[in-house]
Amino acid sequence: MTEIKLSPKGKLLTEFFEGRRTKAYQDTAGIWTIGIGHTKRVKSGMVISDTKVDELFQEDIKDALQRVKDYLTVEATQPELDVLINQAFNLRSYKKLATYFNQDKSLWRKKMLLYANDVQGHPLKGLKIRRISERLLSESRDWLEFAKWGQLKSTSVQMILNKEKELFV
Repeated sequence: MTEIKLSPKGKLLTEFFEGRRTKAYQDTAGIWTIGIGHTKRVKSGMVISDTKVDELFQEDIKDALQRVKDYLTVEATQPELDVLINQAFNLRSYKKLATYFNQDKSLWRKKMLLYANDVQGHPLKGLKIRRISERLLSESRDWLEFAKWGQLKSTSVQMILNKEKELFV
């Protein structure tokens, strides 16, 4: 089986969506966060160095890598691994997505796009952009241009949904 590691492109994807911050902040769920999506033992007012951001990310990514190793049973390309690692880093429901991947990669690509809705089933702009970007990366396509466009204030959720149809139909 292929060595499971995060490539520079995979790190760029994770850092693009998680952000890189040296000062603690509360994320959209109200969880104190610092660095690149680090949430363990973070408190209000906490400040860390840029070097510490990288150290914490390496610690956190080890957990995501292990989760991928634990659930992956089929071969994966590096772009697919980058996305699986990103999903393991970002999603509690990673195990279900890994199951889809092991069963059928095309099913996994379709299902990942569903992990971008609120509890009422409405698409959340930031998550929709992230999931579409993950799918683009998994297909070895350019995701960064789409992600930057999607994050513009002038880009609506409907515009993103239209672009999704254009990209994947």
